[in-house]
Parts: sequence; structure tokens; C-alpha cells
Amino acid sequence: MMEESALNFWLHNNGFDNNPFASKEADFEAAHDQSRVVDYFVRAVWFDQILGEIHQPRSAVLSARRGCGKSASRLMVEYECQHGRMAGKVLTATYVNFERALTAWQGKGDLNLHQVHLHCVLELCSLALVNYLREHPEQVANLGYGGGYRLGGLLVGYTTFFEPFHLDEVLHRINADEQVLNSKLFLEAVWSGTLKELLDSANVGRERPWLELLGQAAGYTGSIPELNRNLFEDLYRLVRMVGLQAIYVLIDRVDELPETAADPAAGAELLRPLLADLRLMELPGFAFKFFLPNEVSTSLFTAKDLRSDRLTRYEIGWNSTQLISFLHNRLLAYSRDNSLNSLAPFCEVGFAEEVDEEISQLAEGSPRNLLRLGELFIIEHCQGTAVNGPLRREELEQAYQKLQLSLQHERTAYSTTLPPPVLEEKEALPEIQVSKKGLYLDSALRQVWSEGQLLKPGPIGQEYTLLEYLYQHANRAVSKDELLQAIYGSDTFLETSEEALSQLISRLRKKIEPNQKSGQNSYIKTVPRFGYKLENKVQD
Repeated sequence: MMEESALNFWLHNNGFDNNPFASKEADFEAAHDQSRVVDYFVRAVWFDQILGEIHQPRSAVLSARRGCGKSASRLMVEYECQHGRMAGKVLTATYVNFERALTAWQGKGDLNLHQVHLHCVLELCSLALVNYLREHPEQVANLGYGGGYRLGGLLVGYTTFFEPFHLDEVLHRINADEQVLNSKLFLEAVWSGTLKELLDSANVGRERPWLELLGQAAGYTGSIPELNRNLFEDLYRLVRMVGLQAIYVLIDRVDELPETAADPAAGAELLRPLLADLRLMELPGFAFKFFLPNEVSTSLFTAKDLRSDRLTRYEIGWNSTQLISFLHNRLLAYSRDNSLNSLAPFCEVGFAEEVDEEISQLAEGSPRNLLRLGELFIIEHCQGTAVNGPLRREELEQAYQKLQLSLQHERTAYSTTLPPPVLEEKEALPEIQVSKKGLYLDSALRQVWSEGQLLKPGPIGQEYTLLEYLYQHANRAVSKDELLQAIYGSDTFLETSEEALSQLISRLRKKIEPNQKSGQNSYIKTVPRFGYKLENKVQD
């Protein structure tokens, strides 16, 4: 609690109205203020691909590592369809509750898993259409009596729309006086034929055509239409009658059930009957968009009954430039006067020009990691003795070490169903490291040992990438160009100066060289007019 108080105090004093690092879940943030998601979302090329074309809607799978923006992408698809360039053209239904599907998968229900999926999707689409008509009551007349009758069959047969609790909630949204218009009075008026008089007394205004449509639907007395693909085709015809051109079904959060959180194969099996129904996936006017963790997607696409050649698959990947844009957008969205888009103004000289890039590198391709690291960074600063001073590189390094420890716990918890182990601050050093002097790098834990001692803080971000590359090519002279490409990637290394590499080497030496004060370098040797070479690596 004290950490949070100190963090918020620092943020407030430095021009932020809220914590830009606080919310790591897009759904939670959107529930409070969807405009925030819109403000900081980074539109990569894959977003337009998953959004697709209205005139040729196609089902697709978008996969990502956890914390890499799949739910934020789904929320942005919703936003584009409801408020953006597809508004008034696409109906969206979001499928994120798999409790009924799980019951069927476990063999406890009356319907098989495929039927449950059909039922859930049909229900969500029908309710989405009703909500659209509530917002656009001028479109109700385009349904005519026949369309209203068919919509009534869907609502009565496949939704709980006319259950008192649900109907009361709907009536409350249109600001109806519950003493005059509530579910009991509404349904009684429908069956007694006095709905016109009830609506006259309620003075409902522009929502009247929509309420009259609900009255017709509530009075549906026909047989319940059979659950099959024909119902989806009929639903699409209703959608076209009110001016919409496509239906997007957005499937997300399959990994958030207790049964699937640590078992990607279970999540894949839960969705497999839906994805394997190729005729449904390719139904004219429909596009099923799946937002899945990489592990679930990989497991699905290895299923024998899945036509992976007929399904389009995209994978989210974040590079450093995109993460920097994400960081800048977050800071701008949460700053008090929308003017702060970098942490640079708050950092010490020599660190300010590198801080945003360094945080993005340390996030390891994950927006969620970036947010967690940013928050830990500020907390680390607030816990120091110079809370009113500038942010320091050492504080970021300490924050990164804490993040890595948390991530290690989480990876262990995710890979098994056992509780995560408690990692001690001092791990037992493998015998091979204790018995020999030199430099040892543990790639699994991203830890570095020098002369038998664990380096804390050790190299991070680009420092670690540089050391790892030299370590993998120990005792070989590596050119500067080769190192720049290994650190910055083939797309950007040509734009990076050798001076930046020299500064990186200098920072790395300060951390790993045991005799740095005397100016002697035991590990990283300079090869004049060429590059660098790593020596004295612990031999396996």
C-alpha cells in the first residue's frame, strides 16, 4: 500500500492524472474508459489484416504470446465496427464466456460441444442485433412484420432476453420509469393486447418502434426453429434488412478458465469443434475472428480435423520501435495536459536519451512486460533516498531483476499446475561454475557469473544481448557490423552508429570486468580497427 501511495504521489507531482502503468489487462481498462485503449493502441500491419474487408468477410486466427495485445486488438476491432470506419456496416458479437461450452466438453450437458457453440454464437448475434436496433430505432421499420416475427423466434428460442431480470435491465437503459414500465407490466401488456396504451403512458419517445418490436417478439407463439446453419443464414438476412453488411464474431479469453489457464491443449480442444466446422467458418456474410494465445493456436492447427489451409492465421509480434510508440502513447494518454510522451525528462543526464528505448528492449516483445517494468521502475525510484532526484539507470536495472524473478515464477506456474516455487536470492552455483574462474552465462535465467560470483545487477537489455552474442562466439574476433546487426536487427543496424556500440561496450565492461578500476579488461578485448572478442569463458 505504501508503494502504491508513493508511486501515485510521484506521478501526480510529475504531471500525470493517473498511473499509465497500472492496468495490464485491456478488458479491465476498456470497461472503465474505452477511449484510453483507442489512444494508446499501436496499429501494426496485422491489425488491418485481421479487421478484413466488409464486402468479403473472412474468418481468421490472431495469435500472440500472453501479454502481447490480443485482447486489445479484439477491443479495437469492436471499436472500429461500432464507432470507427466500419460503424453502421458490421454487427459484432463477442464470445468470451465458455462456461456452457466447458460443461458440454466435460460431458455434463444435454448438448454436444459443437451444438453449444452454435447456440452461444446465435444467442450473442441475436442480442447484438437487438442492441443495434435499440441504438438505431429508425431501422426497425425495415424489418417489417415478417422480420420481426423471425427475430422473435430467435430471441424466445435461443436467448434469455425476456427473463424478468434481463428485460428490466434493458428497460432501465432507456431511462424508463420502472413504476410505469417494467418487465411485469410490459409482458402483461403484450399478452393482453394493451402494449400501445402502456407505451403511451410511459412516454418513451424515439425508442417506441424498438419497444413495439420487442412486444411482437415477446408474443412469439410459433415453434422454436431448429438449431443449424440455416438459422445463421436467416440471421444474416435480418442483418442485411437493417442496413448492415456483415457479422463479426469475436472469440477471446479461452485461456482464462481454471481448466485451460495452464493447459493450452484443453483450450484448443474446447474451440476445435467450432473451428473445424468449415461451412460455418466460410458462411457468407460471417467472419469468425479468434484471438488466441500462441500455445492454443499451435495446438489447434495441428488437429487432424482442422483444415488449416483454409483458415488465415496471423501472429502478433512487437519490435522495439512499436513498443516505444506504445510507451509514448500510454504516457501521453495519462498525462495531465497530454504533453508528456517520454520518461526522458525525469532521468539523469546520460540516461535520458536512452531510457525509452532501453525499457522497450527489456520488455522482450511484450507490452504487458513494458507496463510492469515501468511501474517497478518508478516504485524502485520512490523507495530510494533521492526520491526528488532524477530516475537512474541503476533503478531500472533493479526493477528489471524483480520483473525477471516474477516472470520466472509465472512461467513455472503456467508450465505446471503446481504452485510456483519460491526462488531464493542466492541460487546454488553449479559445480562447473564454482570450480573454474572466468565468465559464465546462464541463458535460461539470463544470469551472469564472474569469477564465481553472481553479478547483481547484471547486464540487461541490449547489454545482455551483446554479451550473449560475444559469449556464443567466444575467442573469435567479431566485427562491429556483425555485433550491431545482432543487437539491433537487420532492419535498423545500418542506422545505428559505432559510437552507440562503443557506449554499450563501456557500460557492459563496467558490470562484468573484475578489474575495471585498474583499466584492465579480462573478458571483452578490443580488436583494433575491427571489433571485439570475448575471452576467459568458463569451459563446459
